Amino acid sequence: MVHYCFKDVSDTFPIQTKFIKAGHEDMLIDINKHTEFKNRITVFIINMVAAVFTYSLLITNQLTNQIDGMWHGSVSYANGHELSNGRWLWRFLDRGRLYLSPDPVTSVISLAFFIAGFILILDIFDVKSKAAAVLSSLLFTVNISVLASLSYRYMSPTFAVSFFLFVLAACIMIKASNKIVAVIIPAVSIALAMGLYQADIGCTALVILVYISLCMYKGSMTLKETGMFVLRCLISVILGMGLYYALLNLNLWYYDVALDSYNGTDSYGPVGMLLNLPSSIRHAYGDYINYYRQVIAHTNIFNGKVYKVVFGLLAICLAYAAVSLFKESRIRALVFCLTLLLVPAATNAVLLMAYDSVTSVQMTVPASMSISVLLCLAQSIRLPDIKPVKIYRIITAVALSVLIYGNYIMSVYDQQAMYMSRQSLTELTREVVTTLQSYNLYHPYYKYVFVGSPADNPMFVKNFVYDDANRYAQMGTWGADDTRWVVQSWQGFFTHEMGINITVADDDKLTEALEDETVRSMPVFPEFGCCAMVNDVVVVKLSDNY
Repeated sequence: MVHYCFKDVSDTFPIQTKFIKAGHEDMLIDINKHTEFKNRITVFIINMVAAVFTYSLLITNQLTNQIDGMWHGSVSYANGHELSNGRWLWRFLDRGRLYLSPDPVTSVISLAFFIAGFILILDIFDVKSKAAAVLSSLLFTVNISVLASLSYRYMSPTFAVSFFLFVLAACIMIKASNKIVAVIIPAVSIALAMGLYQADIGCTALVILVYISLCMYKGSMTLKETGMFVLRCLISVILGMGLYYALLNLNLWYYDVALDSYNGTDSYGPVGMLLNLPSSIRHAYGDYINYYRQVIAHTNIFNGKVYKVVFGLLAICLAYAAVSLFKESRIRALVFCLTLLLVPAATNAVLLMAYDSVTSVQMTVPASMSISVLLCLAQSIRLPDIKPVKIYRIITAVALSVLIYGNYIMSVYDQQAMYMSRQSLTELTREVVTTLQSYNLYHPYYKYVFVGSPADNPMFVKNFVYDDANRYAQMGTWGADDTRWVVQSWQGFFTHEMGINITVADDDKLTEALEDETVRSMPVFPEFGCCAMVNDVVVVKLSDNY
Protein backbone atom coordinates (compact mmCIF):
# COMPACT_ATOMS: atom_id res chain seq x y z
CA MET A 1 0.00 0.00 0.00
CA VAL A 2 1.22 3.52 -0.78
CA HIS A 3 0.43 7.03 0.34
CA TYR A 4 0.77 10.17 -1.75
CA CYS A 5 3.05 12.97 -0.58
CA PHE A 6 -0.10 14.83 0.47
CA LYS A 7 -2.96 12.48 1.22
CA ASP A 8 -6.47 13.47 0.15
CA VAL A 9 -8.55 13.55 3.31
CA SER A 10 -11.80 13.15 1.34
CA ASP A 11 -11.29 9.56 0.12
CA THR A 12 -14.15 8.65 -2.21
CA PHE A 13 -12.92 5.26 -3.45
CA PRO A 14 -15.64 3.19 -1.69
CA ILE A 15 -18.32 5.32 -3.33
CA GLN A 16 -16.58 5.02 -6.70
CA THR A 17 -16.43 1.22 -6.41
CA LYS A 18 -20.11 1.06 -5.57
CA PHE A 19 -21.06 3.20 -8.57
CA ILE A 20 -18.82 1.27 -10.96
CA LYS A 21 -20.32 -2.05 -9.87
CA ALA A 22 -23.77 -0.63 -10.41
CA GLY A 23 -22.82 0.42 -13.96
CA HIS A 24 -23.09 4.14 -13.33
CA GLU A 25 -19.70 5.23 -14.68
CA ASP A 26 -21.09 8.33 -16.43
CA MET A 27 -22.86 9.44 -13.28
CA LEU A 28 -19.64 8.87 -11.33
CA ILE A 29 -17.72 11.11 -13.75
CA ASP A 30 -20.34 13.85 -13.34
CA ILE A 31 -20.17 13.57 -9.55
CA ASN A 32 -16.37 13.73 -9.59
CA LYS A 33 -16.39 16.77 -11.86
CA HIS A 34 -18.94 18.48 -9.65
CA THR A 35 -16.86 17.67 -6.55
CA GLU A 36 -13.66 18.96 -8.17
CA PHE A 37 -15.41 22.16 -9.23
CA LYS A 38 -16.69 22.70 -5.68
CA ASN A 39 -13.20 22.08 -4.30
CA ARG A 40 -11.69 24.62 -6.72
CA ILE A 41 -14.30 27.21 -5.77
CA THR A 42 -13.56 26.55 -2.11
CA VAL A 43 -9.83 27.06 -2.66
CA PHE A 44 -10.56 30.25 -4.62
CA ILE A 45 -12.71 31.64 -1.79
CA ILE A 46 -10.13 30.69 0.86
CA ASN A 47 -7.43 32.48 -1.12
CA MET A 48 -9.55 35.58 -1.75
CA VAL A 49 -10.36 35.88 1.95
CA ALA A 50 -6.71 35.33 2.90
CA ALA A 51 -5.50 37.81 0.27
CA VAL A 52 -7.92 40.58 1.27
CA PHE A 53 -6.97 40.01 4.91
CA THR A 54 -3.24 40.02 4.12
CA TYR A 55 -3.29 43.11 1.92
CA SER A 56 -6.03 44.96 3.83
CA LEU A 57 -3.70 47.77 4.93
CA LEU A 58 -2.74 48.49 1.32
CA ILE A 59 -6.31 48.17 0.05
CA THR A 60 -8.05 50.30 2.70
CA ASN A 61 -5.45 53.07 2.62
CA GLN A 62 -4.82 53.05 -1.16
CA LEU A 63 -1.11 52.57 -0.58
CA THR A 64 1.37 52.55 -3.44
CA ASN A 65 5.09 52.03 -3.77
CA GLN A 66 7.43 55.02 -3.90
CA ILE A 67 8.16 54.67 -7.60
CA ASP A 68 5.73 54.22 -10.51
CA GLY A 69 2.83 53.47 -8.18
CA MET A 70 3.11 56.92 -6.60
CA TRP A 71 3.98 58.66 -9.85
CA HIS A 72 0.65 57.73 -11.45
CA GLY A 73 -1.87 57.56 -8.60
CA SER A 74 -5.39 56.24 -9.22
CA VAL A 75 -6.07 58.00 -12.53
CA SER A 76 -3.65 57.01 -15.26
CA TYR A 77 -3.70 55.83 -18.82
CA ALA A 78 -1.16 54.02 -20.94
CA ASN A 79 0.06 55.89 -23.98
CA GLY A 80 3.18 56.16 -26.11
CA HIS A 81 5.57 55.42 -23.25
CA GLU A 82 4.03 52.04 -22.47
CA LEU A 83 3.78 51.23 -26.17
CA SER A 84 7.46 52.09 -26.65
CA ASN A 85 8.23 49.43 -24.03
CA GLY A 86 6.41 46.80 -26.08
CA ARG A 87 3.17 46.81 -24.08
CA TRP A 88 0.76 47.46 -26.92
CA LEU A 89 -2.36 46.00 -25.24
CA TRP A 90 -2.02 48.02 -22.06
CA ARG A 91 -3.76 51.12 -23.42
CA PHE A 92 -6.80 49.07 -24.44
CA LEU A 93 -7.05 47.47 -21.00
CA ASP A 94 -6.89 50.96 -19.46
CA ARG A 95 -9.64 52.17 -21.75
CA GLY A 96 -11.81 49.27 -20.64
CA ARG A 97 -11.71 50.57 -17.06
CA LEU A 98 -11.87 54.22 -18.12
CA TYR A 99 -8.35 54.91 -16.80
CA LEU A 100 -9.48 54.52 -13.18
CA SER A 101 -7.70 52.36 -10.59
CA PRO A 102 -9.02 53.23 -7.12
CA ASP A 103 -9.01 50.69 -4.33
CA PRO A 104 -10.55 48.46 -3.09
CA VAL A 105 -11.98 47.50 -6.50
CA THR A 106 -8.68 47.51 -8.38
CA SER A 107 -6.74 45.32 -5.96
CA VAL A 108 -9.63 42.89 -5.47
CA ILE A 109 -9.99 42.41 -9.23
CA SER A 110 -6.23 41.95 -9.59
CA LEU A 111 -6.17 39.38 -6.80
CA ALA A 112 -9.06 37.51 -8.42
CA PHE A 113 -7.06 37.15 -11.66
CA PHE A 114 -3.91 36.06 -9.81
CA ILE A 115 -5.82 33.44 -7.81
CA ALA A 116 -7.86 32.25 -10.81
CA GLY A 117 -4.60 31.71 -12.67
CA PHE A 118 -3.28 29.49 -9.91
CA ILE A 119 -6.57 27.58 -9.76
CA LEU A 120 -5.88 26.67 -13.40
CA ILE A 121 -2.53 25.27 -12.29
CA LEU A 122 -4.25 23.12 -9.66
CA ASP A 123 -6.48 21.81 -12.42
CA ILE A 124 -3.55 21.14 -14.76
CA PHE A 125 -1.84 18.97 -12.14
CA ASP A 126 -5.13 17.46 -11.00
CA VAL A 127 -4.41 18.33 -7.37
CA LYS A 128 -6.92 16.34 -5.33
CA SER A 129 -5.35 16.77 -1.91
CA LYS A 130 -7.06 19.65 -0.14
CA ALA A 131 -3.95 20.21 1.97
CA ALA A 132 -1.72 20.53 -1.10
CA ALA A 133 -4.26 22.74 -2.90
CA VAL A 134 -4.63 25.16 0.01
CA LEU A 135 -0.96 25.28 1.02
CA SER A 136 0.40 25.65 -2.52
CA SER A 137 -2.13 28.33 -3.48
CA LEU A 138 -1.68 30.33 -0.26
CA LEU A 139 2.08 30.16 -0.71
CA PHE A 140 1.61 31.89 -4.05
CA THR A 141 -1.16 34.31 -3.04
CA VAL A 142 0.55 35.54 0.13
CA ASN A 143 3.94 36.70 -1.08
CA ILE A 144 5.93 39.84 -1.77
CA SER A 145 5.80 39.44 -5.56
CA VAL A 146 2.01 39.77 -5.50
CA LEU A 147 2.16 42.64 -2.99
CA ALA A 148 4.70 44.51 -5.12
CA SER A 149 2.40 44.07 -8.13
CA LEU A 150 -0.54 45.47 -6.15
CA SER A 151 1.57 48.44 -5.04
CA TYR A 152 1.68 49.52 -8.70
CA ARG A 153 -2.05 50.12 -8.35
CA TYR A 154 -2.51 51.87 -11.69
CA MET A 155 -1.12 48.80 -13.45
CA SER A 156 -1.82 45.94 -11.05
CA PRO A 157 -4.66 44.68 -13.31
CA THR A 158 -2.13 44.67 -16.15
CA PHE A 159 0.19 42.41 -14.15
CA ALA A 160 -2.67 40.15 -13.03
CA VAL A 161 -4.34 39.71 -16.42
CA SER A 162 -0.96 39.05 -18.05
CA PHE A 163 -0.24 36.34 -15.45
CA PHE A 164 -3.64 34.77 -16.03
CA LEU A 165 -3.21 34.73 -19.82
CA PHE A 166 0.24 33.12 -19.60
CA VAL A 167 -1.09 30.38 -17.32
CA LEU A 168 -4.16 29.99 -19.54
CA ALA A 169 -1.85 29.44 -22.52
CA ALA A 170 -0.11 26.59 -20.69
CA CYS A 171 -3.46 25.16 -19.59
CA ILE A 172 -4.80 25.00 -23.15
CA MET A 173 -1.54 23.54 -24.50
CA ILE A 174 -1.88 20.73 -21.97
CA LYS A 175 -5.65 20.20 -21.78
CA ALA A 176 -6.87 20.74 -25.35
CA SER A 177 -7.55 17.47 -27.17
CA ASN A 178 -7.55 19.15 -30.59
CA LYS A 179 -3.93 19.67 -31.64
CA ILE A 180 -4.72 22.76 -33.73
CA VAL A 181 -6.57 24.37 -30.83
CA ALA A 182 -3.66 23.42 -28.55
CA VAL A 183 -1.34 25.49 -30.75
CA ILE A 184 -3.41 28.42 -32.02
CA ILE A 185 -5.35 29.51 -28.92
CA PRO A 186 -2.28 29.51 -26.62
CA ALA A 187 -0.39 31.50 -29.26
CA VAL A 188 -3.10 34.17 -29.18
CA SER A 189 -3.08 34.12 -25.37
CA ILE A 190 0.71 34.57 -25.30
CA ALA A 191 0.54 37.45 -27.80
CA LEU A 192 -2.05 39.21 -25.64
CA ALA A 193 -0.16 38.53 -22.41
CA MET A 194 3.11 39.87 -23.81
CA GLY A 195 1.23 42.94 -24.98
CA LEU A 196 0.54 43.65 -21.31
CA TYR A 197 3.67 42.50 -19.47
CA GLN A 198 6.37 40.18 -20.74
CA ALA A 199 8.11 39.02 -17.55
CA ASP A 200 5.46 36.45 -16.60
CA ILE A 201 6.17 34.28 -19.63
CA GLY A 202 8.20 32.28 -17.14
CA CYS A 203 4.89 31.05 -15.71
CA THR A 204 4.06 29.33 -19.01
CA ALA A 205 7.52 27.77 -19.21
CA LEU A 206 7.46 26.64 -15.58
CA VAL A 207 4.05 24.96 -15.77
CA ILE A 208 4.86 23.13 -19.02
CA LEU A 209 8.23 21.96 -17.72
CA VAL A 210 6.90 20.61 -14.41
CA TYR A 211 3.95 19.02 -16.25
CA ILE A 212 6.46 17.08 -18.35
CA SER A 213 8.04 15.93 -15.07
CA LEU A 214 4.64 14.68 -13.94
CA CYS A 215 4.05 12.84 -17.23
CA MET A 216 7.46 11.18 -16.97
CA TYR A 217 6.69 10.04 -13.44
CA LYS A 218 3.23 8.72 -14.26
CA GLY A 219 4.24 7.31 -17.63
CA SER A 220 1.21 9.00 -19.16
CA MET A 221 3.21 10.01 -22.25
CA THR A 222 5.78 8.05 -24.19
CA LEU A 223 9.05 9.72 -25.09
CA LYS A 224 7.80 10.19 -28.64
CA GLU A 225 4.56 11.75 -27.39
CA THR A 226 6.59 13.95 -25.05
CA GLY A 227 8.74 15.12 -27.94
CA MET A 228 5.66 15.94 -30.02
CA PHE A 229 4.12 17.77 -27.05
CA VAL A 230 7.27 19.87 -26.59
CA LEU A 231 7.32 20.60 -30.32
CA ARG A 232 3.68 21.77 -30.25
CA CYS A 233 4.44 23.98 -27.27
CA LEU A 234 7.46 25.51 -29.00
CA ILE A 235 5.47 26.14 -32.18
CA SER A 236 2.71 27.77 -30.14
CA VAL A 237 5.19 30.01 -28.28
CA ILE A 238 6.95 31.00 -31.52
CA LEU A 239 3.63 31.76 -33.20
CA GLY A 240 2.57 33.74 -30.14
CA MET A 241 5.73 35.82 -30.21
CA GLY A 242 5.38 36.34 -33.93
CA LEU A 243 1.80 37.53 -33.49
CA TYR A 244 2.91 39.73 -30.59
CA TYR A 245 5.60 41.44 -32.68
CA ALA A 246 3.20 41.85 -35.61
CA LEU A 247 0.57 43.53 -33.41
CA LEU A 248 3.26 45.58 -31.66
CA ASN A 249 4.65 46.90 -34.93
CA LEU A 250 1.14 47.64 -36.17
CA ASN A 251 0.49 49.74 -33.07
CA LEU A 252 3.90 51.43 -33.30
CA TRP A 253 3.13 52.39 -36.89
CA TYR A 254 -0.44 53.52 -36.18
CA TYR A 255 0.47 55.67 -33.16
CA ASP A 256 3.80 56.81 -34.66
CA VAL A 257 5.89 55.58 -31.72
CA ALA A 258 9.40 54.08 -31.71
CA LEU A 259 10.62 51.35 -29.38
CA ASP A 260 12.44 52.61 -26.32
CA SER A 261 15.86 51.46 -25.13
CA TYR A 262 14.40 50.57 -21.71
CA ASN A 263 15.98 47.24 -20.68
CA GLY A 264 17.13 46.92 -24.30
CA THR A 265 13.60 46.72 -25.71
CA ASP A 266 14.63 48.20 -29.05
CA SER A 267 17.51 45.81 -29.68
CA TYR A 268 16.19 42.34 -28.84
CA GLY A 269 15.93 39.68 -31.52
CA PRO A 270 16.51 35.95 -32.09
CA VAL A 271 20.15 36.44 -33.18
CA GLY A 272 21.05 38.48 -30.11
CA MET A 273 19.19 36.02 -27.89
CA LEU A 274 21.21 33.07 -29.22
CA LEU A 275 24.52 34.93 -29.04
CA ASN A 276 23.88 35.94 -25.44
CA LEU A 277 22.41 32.60 -24.36
CA PRO A 278 25.37 31.44 -22.20
CA SER A 279 25.41 34.65 -20.15
CA SER A 280 21.60 34.73 -20.08
CA ILE A 281 21.46 31.23 -18.62
CA ARG A 282 23.93 32.22 -15.89
CA HIS A 283 21.82 35.32 -15.27
CA ALA A 284 18.62 33.26 -15.02
CA TYR A 285 20.06 30.74 -12.56
CA GLY A 286 21.84 33.46 -10.58
CA ASP A 287 18.68 35.53 -10.16
CA TYR A 288 16.68 32.46 -9.16
CA ILE A 289 19.19 31.67 -6.42
CA ASN A 290 19.34 35.32 -5.37
CA TYR A 291 15.56 35.45 -5.10
CA TYR A 292 15.52 32.65 -2.55
CA ARG A 293 18.63 34.03 -0.84
CA GLN A 294 16.53 37.20 -0.42
CA VAL A 295 19.06 39.31 -2.33
CA ILE A 296 16.61 40.65 -4.92
CA ALA A 297 14.00 41.32 -2.24
CA HIS A 298 13.17 40.47 1.36
CA THR A 299 10.48 37.90 0.65
CA ASN A 300 10.14 36.26 4.06
CA ILE A 301 10.59 37.57 7.59
CA PHE A 302 12.72 34.54 8.41
CA ASN A 303 16.18 34.18 6.88
CA GLY A 304 16.96 32.05 3.87
CA LYS A 305 17.16 28.89 6.00
CA VAL A 306 13.39 28.43 5.84
CA TYR A 307 13.65 28.13 2.05
CA LYS A 308 16.47 25.60 2.43
CA VAL A 309 14.26 23.49 4.70
CA VAL A 310 11.31 23.59 2.28
CA PHE A 311 13.44 22.86 -0.78
CA GLY A 312 15.13 20.06 1.16
CA LEU A 313 11.80 18.48 2.05
CA LEU A 314 10.60 18.73 -1.55
CA ALA A 315 13.92 17.30 -2.73
CA ILE A 316 13.40 14.20 -0.56
CA CYS A 317 10.05 13.50 -2.21
CA LEU A 318 11.27 14.23 -5.73
CA ALA A 319 14.48 12.23 -5.23
CA TYR A 320 12.41 9.25 -4.10
CA ALA A 321 10.31 9.65 -7.24
CA ALA A 322 13.43 9.78 -9.42
CA VAL A 323 14.90 6.64 -7.84
CA SER A 324 11.60 4.77 -8.17
CA LEU A 325 11.28 5.88 -11.78
CA PHE A 326 14.88 4.87 -12.52
CA LYS A 327 13.95 1.27 -11.71
CA GLU A 328 11.20 1.42 -14.35
CA SER A 329 12.83 3.51 -17.08
CA ARG A 330 16.23 5.15 -16.97
CA ILE A 331 15.39 7.48 -19.84
CA ARG A 332 12.18 8.69 -18.20
CA ALA A 333 14.06 9.17 -14.93
CA LEU A 334 16.71 11.19 -16.76
CA VAL A 335 14.09 13.43 -18.39
CA PHE A 336 12.33 13.78 -15.03
CA CYS A 337 15.54 15.01 -13.38
CA LEU A 338 16.46 17.23 -16.33
CA THR A 339 13.12 19.05 -16.25
CA LEU A 340 13.55 19.75 -12.54
CA LEU A 341 17.06 21.11 -13.11
CA LEU A 342 15.66 23.47 -15.75
CA VAL A 343 13.10 25.03 -13.36
CA PRO A 344 15.26 28.13 -12.58
CA ALA A 345 15.78 28.82 -16.29
CA ALA A 346 12.05 28.39 -16.94
CA THR A 347 10.98 30.82 -14.22
CA ASN A 348 13.36 33.45 -15.58
CA ALA A 349 12.59 32.76 -19.24
CA VAL A 350 12.22 36.49 -19.86
CA LEU A 351 15.94 36.92 -19.06
CA LEU A 352 16.78 34.51 -21.87
CA MET A 353 14.95 36.80 -24.31
CA ALA A 354 15.58 40.20 -22.72
CA TYR A 355 19.21 39.45 -21.96
CA ASP A 356 20.05 42.96 -20.68
CA SER A 357 17.16 43.10 -18.23
CA VAL A 358 17.63 43.78 -14.53
CA THR A 359 15.28 41.76 -12.33
CA SER A 360 12.94 43.87 -10.20
CA VAL A 361 10.51 42.64 -7.54
CA GLN A 362 7.42 42.63 -9.78
CA MET A 363 9.30 40.42 -12.27
CA THR A 364 9.70 37.62 -9.72
CA VAL A 365 6.16 36.21 -9.88
CA PRO A 366 7.28 33.07 -11.82
CA ALA A 367 10.17 32.45 -9.40
CA SER A 368 7.92 32.98 -6.39
CA MET A 369 5.50 30.41 -7.81
CA SER A 370 8.05 27.63 -8.32
CA ILE A 371 7.71 26.06 -4.85
CA SER A 372 3.93 26.03 -5.24
CA VAL A 373 4.12 24.31 -8.64
CA LEU A 374 6.68 21.79 -7.39
CA LEU A 375 4.31 21.08 -4.52
CA CYS A 376 1.59 20.31 -7.08
CA LEU A 377 3.99 17.79 -8.61
CA ALA A 378 4.97 16.34 -5.23
CA GLN A 379 1.37 15.62 -4.24
CA SER A 380 1.24 13.03 -7.05
CA ILE A 381 4.31 11.14 -5.82
CA ARG A 382 3.46 7.74 -4.30
CA LEU A 383 5.27 7.19 -1.01
CA PRO A 384 5.37 3.97 1.05
CA ASP A 385 2.85 3.58 3.86
CA ILE A 386 5.29 3.68 6.76
CA LYS A 387 5.50 5.78 9.90
CA PRO A 388 8.49 7.93 8.76
CA VAL A 389 6.45 9.02 5.71
CA LYS A 390 3.61 10.14 7.95
CA ILE A 391 6.09 12.14 10.05
CA TYR A 392 7.64 13.56 6.87
CA ARG A 393 4.20 14.65 5.66
CA ILE A 394 3.49 16.45 8.94
CA ILE A 395 6.91 18.16 8.96
CA THR A 396 6.40 19.31 5.36
CA ALA A 397 2.97 20.76 6.13
CA VAL A 398 4.37 22.58 9.18
CA ALA A 399 7.35 23.93 7.20
CA LEU A 400 5.06 25.23 4.45
CA SER A 401 2.78 26.82 7.04
CA VAL A 402 5.78 28.55 8.63
CA LEU A 403 6.85 29.75 5.18
CA ILE A 404 3.38 31.17 4.49
CA TYR A 405 3.39 32.86 7.90
CA GLY A 406 6.81 34.39 7.17
CA ASN A 407 5.52 35.64 3.81
CA TYR A 408 2.51 37.18 5.56
CA ILE A 409 4.60 39.01 8.17
CA MET A 410 6.97 40.33 5.49
CA SER A 411 4.02 41.64 3.50
CA VAL A 412 2.74 43.39 6.63
CA TYR A 413 6.19 44.93 7.14
CA ASP A 414 6.15 46.36 3.62
CA GLN A 415 2.59 47.65 3.92
CA GLN A 416 3.28 49.21 7.31
CA ALA A 417 6.42 50.83 5.90
CA MET A 418 4.42 52.29 3.00
CA TYR A 419 1.75 53.58 5.38
CA MET A 420 4.13 54.98 7.99
CA SER A 421 6.53 56.61 5.52
CA ARG A 422 3.65 58.17 3.59
CA GLN A 423 2.31 59.64 6.83
CA SER A 424 5.73 60.95 7.82
CA LEU A 425 6.44 62.38 4.36
CA THR A 426 3.00 64.02 4.29
CA GLU A 427 3.59 65.79 7.60
CA LEU A 428 7.10 66.78 6.57
CA THR A 429 5.81 68.21 3.29
CA ARG A 430 3.09 70.18 5.07
CA GLU A 431 5.74 71.77 7.27
CA VAL A 432 7.84 72.55 4.18
CA VAL A 433 4.84 74.25 2.54
CA THR A 434 4.27 76.33 5.68
CA THR A 435 7.94 77.35 5.67
CA LEU A 436 7.77 78.28 1.98
CA GLN A 437 4.79 80.49 2.74
CA SER A 438 6.68 82.23 5.54
CA TYR A 439 9.60 82.81 3.14
CA ASN A 440 7.18 84.13 0.50
CA LEU A 441 8.35 81.37 -1.85
CA TYR A 442 5.04 79.54 -2.27
CA HIS A 443 3.53 80.28 -5.68
CA PRO A 444 2.00 78.17 -8.50
CA TYR A 445 4.33 79.78 -11.04
CA TYR A 446 7.54 78.92 -9.21
CA LYS A 447 9.50 75.77 -9.92
CA TYR A 448 10.91 73.75 -7.04
CA VAL A 449 13.97 71.60 -6.47
CA PHE A 450 14.18 69.30 -3.45
CA VAL A 451 17.71 68.40 -2.44
CA GLY A 452 18.51 65.39 -0.29
CA SER A 453 16.64 62.24 0.62
CA PRO A 454 13.56 63.15 2.71
CA ALA A 455 13.90 59.91 4.67
CA ASP A 456 17.20 61.25 6.05
CA ASN A 457 15.63 64.46 7.33
CA PRO A 458 15.75 64.67 11.16
CA MET A 459 11.96 65.20 11.26
CA PHE A 460 11.23 62.01 9.27
CA VAL A 461 10.09 59.15 11.54
CA LYS A 462 11.45 55.64 10.96
CA ASN A 463 11.56 52.44 12.99
CA PHE A 464 12.75 48.84 12.65
CA VAL A 465 9.78 47.92 10.42
CA TYR A 466 10.73 50.63 7.94
CA ASP A 467 14.39 49.59 8.07
CA ASP A 468 13.56 45.91 7.39
CA ALA A 469 11.08 46.62 4.59
CA ASN A 470 11.88 46.39 0.88
CA ARG A 471 13.01 49.60 -0.76
CA TYR A 472 9.95 49.91 -2.99
CA ALA A 473 7.97 50.30 0.26
CA GLN A 474 10.37 52.77 1.90
CA MET A 475 8.82 55.99 0.70
CA GLY A 476 11.25 58.90 0.84
CA THR A 477 14.47 56.99 0.17
CA TRP A 478 14.93 58.41 -3.29
CA GLY A 479 18.32 60.06 -3.66
CA ALA A 480 20.48 61.89 -6.16
CA ASP A 481 21.81 58.67 -7.71
CA ASP A 482 18.83 58.92 -10.08
CA THR A 483 17.73 62.52 -10.58
CA ARG A 484 14.81 61.52 -12.81
CA TRP A 485 13.51 59.32 -10.02
CA VAL A 486 13.73 62.23 -7.56
CA VAL A 487 11.82 64.59 -9.86
CA GLN A 488 9.07 62.10 -10.71
CA SER A 489 8.68 61.03 -7.09
CA TRP A 490 8.25 64.56 -5.77
CA GLN A 491 5.90 65.51 -8.59
CA GLY A 492 3.84 62.38 -8.07
CA PHE A 493 3.70 62.90 -4.32
CA PHE A 494 2.54 66.52 -4.57
CA THR A 495 0.00 65.71 -7.27
CA HIS A 496 -1.49 62.42 -6.07
CA GLU A 497 -0.87 62.37 -2.32
CA MET A 498 -0.88 66.04 -1.28
CA GLY A 499 -3.20 67.39 -3.97
CA ILE A 500 -1.06 70.53 -4.33
CA ASN A 501 -0.34 72.18 -7.67
CA ILE A 502 3.42 72.53 -7.31
CA THR A 503 5.71 72.24 -10.32
CA VAL A 504 8.89 70.31 -9.62
CA ALA A 505 11.80 71.46 -11.79
CA ASP A 506 13.31 68.97 -14.22
CA ASP A 507 16.33 66.78 -13.51
CA ASP A 508 18.72 69.22 -15.22
CA LYS A 509 17.80 71.88 -12.66
CA LEU A 510 18.24 69.34 -9.88
CA THR A 511 21.70 68.40 -11.15
CA GLU A 512 22.59 72.09 -11.37
CA ALA A 513 21.44 72.64 -7.78
CA LEU A 514 23.39 69.64 -6.50
CA GLU A 515 26.59 71.11 -7.93
CA ASP A 516 25.93 74.66 -6.68
CA GLU A 517 28.11 75.80 -3.77
CA THR A 518 25.30 77.97 -2.41
CA VAL A 519 23.07 74.93 -2.12
CA ARG A 520 25.85 72.86 -0.56
CA SER A 521 26.28 75.46 2.19
CA MET A 522 22.55 75.69 2.95
CA PRO A 523 21.32 74.21 6.26
CA VAL A 524 18.88 71.30 6.35
CA PHE A 525 15.14 71.73 6.99
CA PRO A 526 13.78 72.92 9.43
CA GLU A 527 16.79 75.19 10.09
CA PHE A 528 16.54 78.84 9.04
CA GLY A 529 17.80 79.29 5.48
CA CYS A 530 16.85 75.79 4.30
CA CYS A 531 14.70 77.33 1.52
CA ALA A 532 16.01 79.83 -1.00
CA MET A 533 15.65 81.07 -4.56
CA VAL A 534 18.73 79.85 -6.44
CA ASN A 535 19.15 80.30 -10.20
CA ASP A 536 15.44 80.99 -10.77
CA VAL A 537 14.22 77.90 -8.89
CA VAL A 538 13.17 77.49 -5.28
CA VAL A 539 15.56 75.09 -3.57
CA VAL A 540 14.46 73.18 -0.47
CA LYS A 541 17.24 71.28 1.26
CA LEU A 542 15.96 68.31 3.23
CA SER A 543 19.14 66.41 4.02
CA ASP A 544 22.84 66.21 3.23
CA ASN A 545 22.40 62.77 1.70
CA TYR A 546 22.66 63.53 -2.01
